[in-house]
Amino acid sequence: MMTLKAGRIFHINLNDNGTALESDPVELFHSENRYRDVAFSPDGSAIYEITDSFGPVQAFGGGATTDLWNPGSLLMFKYEGENSTR
Repeated sequence: MMTLKAGRIFHINLNDNGTALESDPVELFHSENRYRDVAFSPDGSAIYEITDSFGPVQAFGGGATTDLWNPGSLLMFKYEGENSTR
């Protein structure tokens, strides 16, 4: 799940019916970007994020800013930790 103006991406676990949360959302990323879409690689080791080119976003210090960190970008984050498959 992503938030457009808050610049956050969360991982959520739904129940088998997809109607309720199984646990609290876990924040994966927080930046001064407006995220438009998120996709995962088939093995789950990479997250692809598309950012908006303009518009307000919640700044780290509070309030709003239009000074985006990665406007109009495709970002990729790859997990290379202890449980990584690659």
